[in-house]
Amino acid sequence: MKRVALLLDNTLTIDRRALLEVESLCSLDIELHLFCMQEKDFPETETRNNLFIHRIFTSEIYQFKNSNLLRSYSEEISKTKFAILHCHDRVMLRLGTIIKKQQPHASLIYESRELFHQWPLHVSSPGFVLWLKSWIARKLEVRKEKADGRKADFLITVNQSIADILTKYFQLKTQAVVTRNIPRYEAVIKRSNYLRNKFSIDATNKIVVYIGGHLYRNSLRMEQAIEEIVTVPSTSVVIITSDDSHSQWFKQWVEENSWSNVFFHPLIPINQITSVLSSCNVGIVSAWNKNDLSYWLALDNKLFSYIMAEIPILATSQPEYRKIVEENNVGVCVNPEIPGAFAKGLKQILAQPENFHLELVSAKQKLNWEQEQKNLLKLYNLIITNPSLWRYDSHN
Repeated sequence: MKRVALLLDNTLTIDRRALLEVESLCSLDIELHLFCMQEKDFPETETRNNLFIHRIFTSEIYQFKNSNLLRSYSEEISKTKFAILHCHDRVMLRLGTIIKKQQPHASLIYESRELFHQWPLHVSSPGFVLWLKSWIARKLEVRKEKADGRKADFLITVNQSIADILTKYFQLKTQAVVTRNIPRYEAVIKRSNYLRNKFSIDATNKIVVYIGGHLYRNSLRMEQAIEEIVTVPSTSVVIITSDDSHSQWFKQWVEENSWSNVFFHPLIPINQITSVLSSCNVGIVSAWNKNDLSYWLALDNKLFSYIMAEIPILATSQPEYRKIVEENNVGVCVNPEIPGAFAKGLKQILAQPENFHLELVSAKQKLNWEQEQKNLLKLYNLIITNPSLWRYDSHN
């Protein structure tokens, strides 16, 4: 039985994509070892059939000067010999390349959920010195990721646009595998009233929801979206996001503008997302940023969450968004460079919501993890059963 090390830089309870992958991989004849972040009230080690969970990482892994710490982790992980090292995002890729030096015959999979080298620089507080330090650190981290990525045997990423760019960027000799951020199929039997009850939203008001791990200002057009949507009569906005410095800025900004129809809610458990979102009328997907390709070519998991909850989508008109929203007729895409575009798009959806319902029900039949996981399982079966198809001397 092949041993696989899956390296994850967060906790499994908050990462739906990783959770789905783990469930799918456990269906294979492998011994899966998940190395992830420590989590309060959870044991450091746990065994579930052929899944072995090791909660060993701390937040120190994100520190810029973490080389000694990563080497320490690599020594611990390398006590077990692995056939596959599957690394989620750049910090875990750095760790994976260190381990691969000690286990050169292991295949290295880099799962990149973004174009890290094309991300904007988000600084938590103003000030030139902090910005300069962050800029220098980012440049060095980008250089590290590029070097490490070129050592990968396989790449997994979230859409074809990013796959095409990263294949050239990392000079891959194998075809990138695309698995989009799609949840498992879940039927909506009865729509929830959770958000409406929690925030005492009038029964006649329509609820427009945004859900995302972080809410960054000056890069997602969310300021414009909120400013325009609050002007639409009988409409309330609910923002579900992390309670961090970024969301605090938005909360203060909303308060300064005296918008009583904008509400904030902390992140919700993975197994409650579809139910909570089903209580809304429209979901926002906004990342209109032509300067940063990681945003411009994004295909957010929130988009598929809205589809699974059967609520139409108000999206900005980026290439990957349009492929899903317009081709499946599950919402409206708008160009925010046109003033009033968000309000106009929202009114268009609310005028005839029944036009989207059947399309949403149809779309979720094919846009679900049960279908999407096939690419992941195909890759693993290839590595496990036909190593000669991918092994090449330059990686030995």
